[in-house]
Parts: sequence; C-alpha cells; structure tokens
Amino acid sequence: MIAFVGNEVSDIMLYLARTLKQRNRRVLILDETRHESIPSFVEKENVEGKYQFEDIKNRIEQHREIDYLLGCKFSSYEANCLDKFKLEYDDIFLRVARDYDEIWISHCELMIFLSDIQKDSIDYLKMISEIKQPDIIVLRNIISCKIKPNYVLRQLRKKEKETKIILIPYQNKDRRYQIENQYNHRVRFTKLSSKLRRGILEILYYLVPENDKKEIKKAFEVAGKGRWG
Repeated sequence: MIAFVGNEVSDIMLYLARTLKQRNRRVLILDETRHESIPSFVEKENVEGKYQFEDIKNRIEQHREIDYLLGCKFSSYEANCLDKFKLEYDDIFLRVARDYDEIWISHCELMIFLSDIQKDSIDYLKMISEIKQPDIIVLRNIISCKIKPNYVLRQLRKKEKETKIILIPYQNKDRRYQIENQYNHRVRFTKLSSKLRRGILEILYYLVPENDKKEIKKAFEVAGKGRWG
C-alpha cells in the first residue's frame, strides 16, 4: 500500500494508476478525503460504526478503468479490511485526509508527499514528517520567488533514511491537463512538461522496480493517450 499525502495529489495519482493498469496490474484508490478533484465523484456521507469488508467492497466504483472508494475514513474500516484488499489488488493507493488517524501508517510500505511551496504545504510537511518520513517528496508548481525548494525540504523532522526528491517547475500546460481531466470523459496526458513527465516515470520506476523501464515508459505513453492496448 502507498500513502499519498499533500495538496497536489489527485492528477499524479491518476496518471500513476492508469499507467500501472496498462501494465495489467490491479489498482485500487482508497480516498478518504471529502473534497477531491478527481473527476466524476459525488461527495458521499460517512456513516456511524465500522464498515465490514463486504460493505466496503460493494461501495467501490469504477471510473476511467480504475477502482475507487471515496469518503470513508480508514478508522471506520474493520481491522482486517485493508489486509483483505491487499489480497485482491497489486497496488493500493491511500489518499489521506489532513485530519487523518494513524491507522494507515501500519499498512503502508511507502509514503509519497506531493505538494507545492505555499506556506500551508510547508506546515503540512513539518507535521507529517513528525509521524513518518516520506519516501518520496514531489514539490511541484515551483515558481521563482523568495521561498526556495531547499527551505521546504529543511522542514523534514526525521532523517532516518534517504528521501527521493523530485522538483517540478510550474508549467501552464501541466495545470491545464490537471483541470481539463476533471471534466473530460477520457483522461489524457500526452504532452506534459518534460519535468513532470520525468518525475512521474521516476515514481513508477520506484514503485515497480521489477518491471523493465522501457515497458513502463511504453505503458505510460499508451495510458496518456486515453486508451488501452
């Protein structure tokens, strides 16, 4: 399981999921946020009590060939639910809300922090790194201003291991894809900026090191065209 935390997550998470799906991997996105920008979702209301595995499984919806479950706090799952999902899917992405509990930490082998360099993002990195050091940090939409990426990265509280750092400057076309794909019937990302494209591929190589890099790149190209095969 992979935890995605931060402010600028949804589009990259979708690009990654669609590429992995193209590699015939079973992908599930569990999103506990209430106001996510991945398209086509209606906000669901949380219910009181614990969700049994079959109840959760029946709430899964498919969008753009990817399985999603939205709006259910991980703390509302029965204890064995996440373990059961691990048996049914090759890759599980957990989209963690800011008011998260710590249940997901014990289930995730990897944490990816994706955000920009706004002050709110810096404060969030401080908070999250006190609990678990991210394996990958992606700082995107970087612009020329007095706040530099190195200042943001110095907010890491834990230094127990090496964290992979990916820096992506702001590009209009990346932002356009991010917005348009919330409305388009097909998700396309064929003309991302070279830095964002390279960053996504680096994450994919990290997630599935057993896969040939040329095959991953090919899958990324096909998935970016909005079709399968």
